[in-house]
Amino acid sequence: MTASKLFIAITCCFAALATFAAEPTYLQFDGKSGPGKGKRVAFIAGDEEYRSEESLPMLAKILSQRHGFDCTVLFSLDPTGTYIDPNNQKSITNPQAIAKADLIIIQTRFRQWAPEEYQYLADYLNAGKPIIGLRTATHAFTGSGKTGDFKWDDFGLKILGEKWVNHHGGHKVQGTRGVIEPANANHPILNGVKDVFALSDVYTVANLDEKVAKVLMRGAVTATLEPDSKPIDGPKNNPMMPVAWVRDYTAPNGATKGKSFCTTMAASVDLKNEDMRRMIVNAAYFLSGLKVPAKADVSYVDPYEPTMYGFNSPADFYKNRNLKVADLVLGKSAFTGTGSGSNSAPQERPRIVGTWKLVSTKYGEAKEHTAYAGASTRNKIINPTHFVWLEVENSSKKIVTAAGGKYTLSGNIYTETIDFAGQGMEEYAGKPQKFTVRVEGDKLMQSGELSDGMKLEEVWERVK
Repeated sequence: MTASKLFIAITCCFAALATFAAEPTYLQFDGKSGPGKGKRVAFIAGDEEYRSEESLPMLAKILSQRHGFDCTVLFSLDPTGTYIDPNNQKSITNPQAIAKADLIIIQTRFRQWAPEEYQYLADYLNAGKPIIGLRTATHAFTGSGKTGDFKWDDFGLKILGEKWVNHHGGHKVQGTRGVIEPANANHPILNGVKDVFALSDVYTVANLDEKVAKVLMRGAVTATLEPDSKPIDGPKNNPMMPVAWVRDYTAPNGATKGKSFCTTMAASVDLKNEDMRRMIVNAAYFLSGLKVPAKADVSYVDPYEPTMYGFNSPADFYKNRNLKVADLVLGKSAFTGTGSGSNSAPQERPRIVGTWKLVSTKYGEAKEHTAYAGASTRNKIINPTHFVWLEVENSSKKIVTAAGGKYTLSGNIYTETIDFAGQGMEEYAGKPQKFTVRVEGDKLMQSGELSDGMKLEEVWERVK
């Protein structure tokens, strides 16, 4: 082998070894075209319970690929730097990214960083730059860490406006229904935000100065974790706690002012809610000084099936799980799971309650849908437990036939049992009719097979 060939071979070997060794410890998503082009966002993940290692990469992908922001996601790793370990409270990867950021989105819980790592965040805040805090960011740090006179266990209270107090709703029992604050309903962060439901419970907010902060949304404690669960009666919802607000903060240096947005929602499973994602994306625009879209695109970049929140306490859980930062790059999805065997959030049920009008059908062996139009109109009225189906003659407004009864809804499986039936419907009385349903915007799609074997697909439109 000639000297030149030997040199090339050795160079290739070292390059291969370097590639093999270069396991990423943080994510970097360069922004595509969009209003955020040139703006840099640093996401800081690190909580033991609400799976920020799942949710923040998802949000970073949306902001980078849909809106143009350059996004970096920092993690807590195990002491060897091999795998993601949210239980390691002293880890943060690539804190230098904080110094370069124009916006920080943080979701940490009781972290204890080294002084030089705190210094990056202090310098950022002392420059008056904006920050978004999610869920546990109200208690982002713990311990005796200080920068100058600023105590980092006061971060939530001093920067976001609140610290950890307590669970106000029943943890893992009661959910949160977002209720927009009427006085601030036109705030840009609420653009396109109509329907927020979170599987995480309402936090107690006892220290927020509402004369200084602008409350955008309050949280109604719901009876259950079902998305259509109703707010409970009584003092828990009177008054309702703030769950999203903006405020001005005073930086650790005691002089500089900056802006923050905080929501006490945003567990990874909460972010399956489209308008929850939209509110955070809107906040990123607003705090970056950009015009907030009327309805921001918050569609997923990669599949997203988050883990239900909870602690993974076995000492070797994260070592055995071996979740790597490389598992979360563009084009990949990976989820933490739990040590309890219950990994998934309760299955979200379609929101079918309401009044619906039949707009198209596909019956039997038909190849495509046909618009439903004729001498009569078909309507279905669904409440939380019962349904009624009506066919009404358009000219006379008389009821031609009707049927109704009870139904059950398990996930997206909708089963009707007809208790009364008018002309032409008698053969279905008392027989369960099982369908698959889904709701997309104002459309209810229903498909299945009747008890007599006839296949059907129907599209209903919500009557407003």
